[in-house]
Amino acid sequence: MEFYTQELSVLNPQPIDPPTVQEQEAQFIANNRYLKNEPMISYVGIPGLNHRGPDIQERLRLAFASGLPTEVKWALSTCLQLSNSTPYAVMLRSNPWLLEELLKHLNCSVFSESKGEPLNDDIGLSLDAAIVLRNMSQDTENASILSMSFTLREILVNILNNKCLINEPVITDLFEVSKEILRYAVDIVESISSYLAPAQKDDYMFLSLMKILITTKDRSLIVSILRSLSRLMVRSNLSQPYAADNISQLLLDQVSSYMLLPASAGNDELILASVDFLYQYCLPGDIRVPNLLKSFKRSMVLKAVLPRLLTHGLEFSTEFSNGVQALKLVKRLKPPVPTSPPPLTDSLLAEIDALKEPDRATAWMRCCYQAASESEVTQISLWRSYEAQFHEDAKRRLPAVDFIKNVSNAFPNSSAMVINLDDGGRKFIIKGIQPRHWSVNVSMGRFEALSRQPLITSVSEDGKVTGSAMQEAINVYNYAQNSTVALREINTSSCLLLNCLVGTKLGHELFRGTLDDLLGKVMQVPALVPHIYDTLNALDY
Repeated sequence: MEFYTQELSVLNPQPIDPPTVQEQEAQFIANNRYLKNEPMISYVGIPGLNHRGPDIQERLRLAFASGLPTEVKWALSTCLQLSNSTPYAVMLRSNPWLLEELLKHLNCSVFSESKGEPLNDDIGLSLDAAIVLRNMSQDTENASILSMSFTLREILVNILNNKCLINEPVITDLFEVSKEILRYAVDIVESISSYLAPAQKDDYMFLSLMKILITTKDRSLIVSILRSLSRLMVRSNLSQPYAADNISQLLLDQVSSYMLLPASAGNDELILASVDFLYQYCLPGDIRVPNLLKSFKRSMVLKAVLPRLLTHGLEFSTEFSNGVQALKLVKRLKPPVPTSPPPLTDSLLAEIDALKEPDRATAWMRCCYQAASESEVTQISLWRSYEAQFHEDAKRRLPAVDFIKNVSNAFPNSSAMVINLDDGGRKFIIKGIQPRHWSVNVSMGRFEALSRQPLITSVSEDGKVTGSAMQEAINVYNYAQNSTVALREINTSSCLLLNCLVGTKLGHELFRGTLDDLLGKVMQVPALVPHIYDTLNALDY
């Protein structure tokens, strides 16, 4: 035990700095007898050095041409990645062979009606091909090329007519994949539908889309199908029947019901697609408007919803959006207290002068002064005013002492007071009264003086009597500030459908009496004027 203790006490661990990889390689070569005597290996001038080989497009073409399962699977995966990250690398104009190779695998997604199984061994390849074509169709140049492929249209119709219903519960992975392929097929149809318009009456793609629209409850699928049907109805004319003649009353009811959805970001696309669908259905020449308005429910829906959609989703201000303007009353100010009593009219002076003292002095004070708890007058000014008023009848006047004592009889809430001034002098005042602005008659003076809460007449800034507060005129709201509000696509589409309906006899009768509502919308959003000008001219009150 002592030996081990002694040995351990001698150990002193030190940190070691490990050599770098370059140092280790140099040490290895130095210690190796063979490599030490060999010249340094150089990779300069070796045949094939820095040769990248074929580009990615040639590599994909050769992979598809080989037919090897692993190569084909790699090619489809690479095309899927390129169509998402670098779409220009798989443009059909520069790679015309790519469409044929993709259609070979997309066609395998068709199910056998008898067995309910796909006609290919790996439906995953069909899913990859569908996604690639869907991504490529988002480019307008690719979409125009895809629309010219009769094989693609035939395959898309077969996919749309699959027996796998979109609303049925998922049973196996096979059905789940087929539903996904169906959604991508509808996206492809939406992209190329503008180049296939106008669809003929017996167009299989149009009929297949209508069947799915009646069946499905998937929101995104409904929006894509409505857009596709709307584009397939563009440029139809009166020369011959077109696909829009196949639309049933049930489908019109279904599309009209989508317009009743509440306003939200998720519903705007569906509402817009429904409005565009109905507008394209009514064209050309408004010949299908009577068929659209045949149902009373549809007519009421259009009458109630279309005016609302004119300003749907717009942020405009009104007199109520920024809060109701507060009531503002005329400011009532108390004018400064007069320094002397008002003059009496001749009739009022004769009435007061006919009284005996001290009633005459009492009536005079009540007609020329009023009770005011915070005011005061000096005794000498009150006496001199009384003396000046009746200076011609000095014998009947009350003596100064009796006159001052009589003030408390005229105004019960007043009192004679003596105030000691800072300079040692004294000031004799009557507390509780003040001169009036204008005189009142004897009965009114008596009533005000003897009431518990004296009525002091309100006076406005211009000196006129205001019996109650008056409302100042509210500023008229200026709607011109909404002139910069830009319309959205759903607003312009609603204007087009409204003009189309009002332009017919049935539509004119339907929207009779809505002119006030439409003018209110125009006042809120002035940018609507050029879009519904025809409707405003056609309607009357």
